[in-house]
Amino acid sequence: MLQSIRCKAAWYVTFAAAAKCLYASMPTWLVAGGNQDKRINDEKQEGKYMFIILGISFLLLVVCFVNDKKEEIDAWIKGTIVWCSLLFLHIEVFSCFYMLNKAAVFCFWLAVGIGAVVYIIKTGKRIRIGKIASTLYKKAVSNIFFVILFGMISVLAVVTVPYNWDSMTYHMPRVLHWVQNQSVAHYATNIVRQTASPVFHEFICTELYLLTQSRDVLFNLIQCAAFFTNAWIIFEIAKKLGCEEKYCKAGTLLFCAMPIAFGEALTTQNDNLACVFFLIYIYYLLDFLHRKEKIEDNRETCGKCICMAACVGFGYLTKPTVSMGMAFWAVVLLVFCIIRKDSVKTIIKLIFAALPVMILLMAPEMIRNIRTFGAILAPITGARQLVGTLNPKYLFVNGLKNLSFNLPTIYIPASSEILGKMIYLIAAVSGVDINHESIAEDGKEFMLRAGSDYGHDTAVNFTILLTAIVCFLWCLYRRKAVDKYQKTYTYGTVVSFVCICILIRWEPFVSRYMLPYLALMCPMVAVWAEDISKNCRSEVVKRSFMPIICWMAILDLMLLFSYHGEIVVKQGMSRPSAYFTTRGSVRDEYLNICSYLKEAETKNIGILLGEDTYEYPIQYMLKHSVERIEHVLVGNDTGKCEDPSFVPDYIIAEEIFAQEELEVGTHRYKRVVNGENMNVYEMIPGF
Repeated sequence: MLQSIRCKAAWYVTFAAAAKCLYASMPTWLVAGGNQDKRINDEKQEGKYMFIILGISFLLLVVCFVNDKKEEIDAWIKGTIVWCSLLFLHIEVFSCFYMLNKAAVFCFWLAVGIGAVVYIIKTGKRIRIGKIASTLYKKAVSNIFFVILFGMISVLAVVTVPYNWDSMTYHMPRVLHWVQNQSVAHYATNIVRQTASPVFHEFICTELYLLTQSRDVLFNLIQCAAFFTNAWIIFEIAKKLGCEEKYCKAGTLLFCAMPIAFGEALTTQNDNLACVFFLIYIYYLLDFLHRKEKIEDNRETCGKCICMAACVGFGYLTKPTVSMGMAFWAVVLLVFCIIRKDSVKTIIKLIFAALPVMILLMAPEMIRNIRTFGAILAPITGARQLVGTLNPKYLFVNGLKNLSFNLPTIYIPASSEILGKMIYLIAAVSGVDINHESIAEDGKEFMLRAGSDYGHDTAVNFTILLTAIVCFLWCLYRRKAVDKYQKTYTYGTVVSFVCICILIRWEPFVSRYMLPYLALMCPMVAVWAEDISKNCRSEVVKRSFMPIICWMAILDLMLLFSYHGEIVVKQGMSRPSAYFTTRGSVRDEYLNICSYLKEAETKNIGILLGEDTYEYPIQYMLKHSVERIEHVLVGNDTGKCEDPSFVPDYIIAEEIFAQEELEVGTHRYKRVVNGENMNVYEMIPGF
């Protein structure tokens, strides 16, 4: 009786706290009673905590999948997929009616939260708050290192102001254009990547931007949350492969210390998010690989296939390069089904259950791309990222270039120079032009980064690649005495990584594309590290292998915190100045131009920028001063989306487009600000 009363009391307290958070998050137009003066006075505080509804709705969806089997990861994964699906569907639907705005988005997630609560109550799920709190406390204590680590990374993500080139040119500008247009439909832009690049990460950014009073302070947390989710799934994959808990944690530590994953967790890039969908796909696929009995046509199997199909769709929408890995593992699964003599009828049924999900997720963006570019992927993000030749020699050299990217190390200062000379020598002996455009982005000169490069898009990942190579060699040595399931995972992981190295055209930022495939190596290392620690004949190797791996990972973590912490100190957390962390030379010019336009009290501004130009700082500084900012004089495929009724009062033009006068439609503009990199043009009256 007393226990029942306590349980109910815990429920009431929890819902009361949630209701209070929801009320605090509600915008003024819902709680101010329609008082116009009240709305104006509270404009800066309106909906200050609206973003909370995103977190509450996600957690409630996770609770909907909680069961008595204590598989928390399964509930988390399904909650993630359903949350992403709902986000995708309502953005696409609202965009069709140009209703993608703060009010519509908030009301949608409020409805989702209420619906989830009703479902929880109606299905009779008994959520014992006290028991859950106790379980979480015990797990936090037993994993205190990771709790502290994730807490520190979260803080670092929040205090890091977005500054990378991708964010300033297309990731974040497209978000503000979508919000301005109240739709994710393609629009005219001189920076083609804004419409051509994968969209799903920016879909989430758009929701956050709308629900955080038009601020970008939480943008980095998307990748950060994906980073934590990846670490958890890696732990669970290692456990599924038969590893003891301490080795599962070692695999998780390796991922957390992976420089490219850590660096991207502090940015608005999308590779950690793409990795989430890739790892979920593998997590469920392993269930079908491991079973000895034939695949059955039941609800559980169908559910897993639908989840995998959703991951394929979201992977395509986030980073199409993960689709290659998914396709490879699908072939592996198909081979196993044939060997196991699974029912063809059952397989066809499951495929037809999965196909509609993939088509539903991919179709809207594919249709937009076909209308704008005449292809399902724009050339700048499709074929351009793949090798442009099938010549075996060129493919071999391209594979070596990409593989060697992660081999320079801090332990050998000149390692990048030595390896670089070796690759050049191999290419010369093979008769291959190492910088040919078919195996080098835009014919860029091949170079290797130093082992101490921890940049968010150029980081070298020596520790994970070295340990993976050692573990793979050990697997080959032990091939007859190990579990077939573990061996299959190892071979699949290595082959998929080699394939991506061969097929992706080398570029200075290629390690971003490798992130999901390097993450897949972490459970593999955990498996064979355990095997080495138990079965190696050398006592020295037995006792030292795991400590060495952990020591190298912790050293990487220390250096990563130091590297990215210095960037935060340099930025000083001041917007918009921090946006120019890597381009300080143009900062003052941007500030002066935006100050000039604010004083002009203009409503519409046209922009004429090149592919390499920072657009987001302009949008950020003028977002409260102007009504519309749109690209003009667009000469690429997106020009067909240009709005002929848009007439700018002023035009900001990059120096490469500079003339004494510009002509847009029937209007002419004279130059009034002549800067070193940027110019401002004012409409000439009478034209």
